[in-house]
Amino acid sequence: MLVAYLQERQPAVDHTTLHNLALSLGGLFWRDLERHHPGIDSLHLQPAVSAGWKQRLMTKTRRVAGPNGEISEVREPRAAGLNSMGAVRAFYLDIAQWAMEDPSRWAPWAAPCPIRPEDLAHQKTLRARKSRTDQRTRERLPPAPVFAFATQQLRTNPNLRGHVRDRPTRLSHQPHRLSPELRRKFPTLARHTDILPA
Repeated sequence: MLVAYLQERQPAVDHTTLHNLALSLGGLFWRDLERHHPGIDSLHLQPAVSAGWKQRLMTKTRRVAGPNGEISEVREPRAAGLNSMGAVRAFYLDIAQWAMEDPSRWAPWAAPCPIRPEDLAHQKTLRARKSRTDQRTRERLPPAPVFAFATQQLRTNPNLRGHVRDRPTRLSHQPHRLSPELRRKFPTLARHTDILPA
């Protein structure tokens, strides 16, 4: 049935979309149900079954090595969990629609969709994604004043332009700190970077 569904969708989607759809439906949905509920043969899921599947879908287990080399398993949110849940919801709704159009082929598989619209409300996910983006921005902001000041110096100080062109100098291991050589040669620039946090 999953193969028939994917064949029905194939003309309308590109290869990547079809691949992701097969992964969501075949791997993250049906294979998971078969592993946890051997012998399952219907899309009509009991509330406890669907609730357990949703919980497993939205998290994943990752193996990490601790400081002493010991391997442990940690559970963390699955980044594409909502996308896969949306694919499964679309699958159920497509089957229901096609069952009305072609009952002999699709009606035996029609079942109530276990995913409610509110299950796909992803405001929390969007907030978490924005938080990660903001954190990356904050991590990259400290060097910004140095770059702005250095650019201005390059435009106005011919000695600095010649030094950079003729003798490229490695940066220190901290991107917003100057190497000792540049600090000695250009103390004004060094003083400007000293206001930045370590």
